[in-house]
Amino acid sequence: MGLLTRVIKALLAGVLGGILTSLVLWILDLSGVFRLASIPLSVPETVTYWIAQRVMRDLPWALLLLLPVRLDWPQWKRGMVLGLGPALVLLLYWLPMQDFGLLGLRGGWGLPVSALAFSLLWGAATGHFLALQGEGRRNAPVEEWSE
Repeated sequence: MGLLTRVIKALLAGVLGGILTSLVLWILDLSGVFRLASIPLSVPETVTYWIAQRVMRDLPWALLLLLPVRLDWPQWKRGMVLGLGPALVLLLYWLPMQDFGLLGLRGGWGLPVSALAFSLLWGAATGHFLALQGEGRRNAPVEEWSE
């Protein structure tokens, strides 16, 4: 399988993982779970734009699943490890920029926990969707990518 095919599969898995995670966030917001737990998260009125923005932000991370790291783990576990990357960016860059402080702790304990949980969910979903496309545990060295 060629490199281009693998890149397209990884991007598709990232899109599906982003859509799934966004839908879970949206459902939790609509059901009032965030309000009940005093977590300052809410989905804006323009849901389609918000979902598209989240999906586009996560796409580069999905490509990291193609790195030839030889871990004998299922893709969903590799995806969860990968999900730590977006979580760190959220906790160390985006949340402090939005005046939630380092790790988002000014937003209460639920904000950093939910940021980590949703990043791990995205990673697991992305890895699972990649495995459903036939990638499985295959982590071929770079030389084999052109086959």
